[in-house]
Amino acid sequence: MEKLKIFLGELGFGKNEVEVYTALLGMGESTVLQISKKTGVHRSNIYEALDTLIKKGLVSSIENPIKKYFPRNPKCLLEFIKSKEIEFSQISQELENKTSSSCETKIGRTKGKLAFRDSLFNLLTLSSPIYVFGVKSNSNEAINLAFDLFHRERIRRKIKMRMMYHSNEKSAIKSIQEIKKRGYTEVKKFPMEYNSEITTFICSSKIIIMNWTDLSIVEIEDKEIATDYSKYFDVLWNVA
Repeated sequence: MEKLKIFLGELGFGKNEVEVYTALLGMGESTVLQISKKTGVHRSNIYEALDTLIKKGLVSSIENPIKKYFPRNPKCLLEFIKSKEIEFSQISQELENKTSSSCETKIGRTKGKLAFRDSLFNLLTLSSPIYVFGVKSNSNEAINLAFDLFHRERIRRKIKMRMMYHSNEKSAIKSIQEIKKRGYTEVKKFPMEYNSEITTFICSSKIIIMNWTDLSIVEIEDKEIATDYSKYFDVLWNVA
């Protein structure tokens, strides 16, 4: 549950919402009093958290005869995430249209786990093959969970990916091979002498450069630059 709590916090859920929702996942159908005893959260705060969770479509209630609350199917959480992803993409597109013309190179800089997750999922809206080089193992649970959700959604949308990794860690290799088995994924080992803290994503006219040392991100949107990066990727792919 700790991984889920961290992830919900990254999504912007309030502390009480996280505690109440994860408690319901473990307890099932429960009264407010039972939830309060389980979480230590005051009942007035629980009512507020439940109201928010119901509006998000994650919790439902019944009266028979005492009112009880229960978590909806976990798939509802994925649907909630997808809806936020769509909202973010629409807002992002509106902002881009207002701040710059379509003919100029767009460069953005940001930082952090949430920013990385948003950049990653935004690639899926392009509905184009994704090329990645410099994939490495990561110990950050929130990042790993974001990657897993990203790959699940990518494969659901049948978006192909080629990626080159440079890691000798058994856990990283196992994880990458598991992704490969799901389909729509090609994988090659990158020579360890080219190991770095940078991972590069190329998709359509967009490039995302991730620096793992401080989770800083550079996004470039330019068709010509992306095409050159794609050619560079092809060279590396052919010699890997």
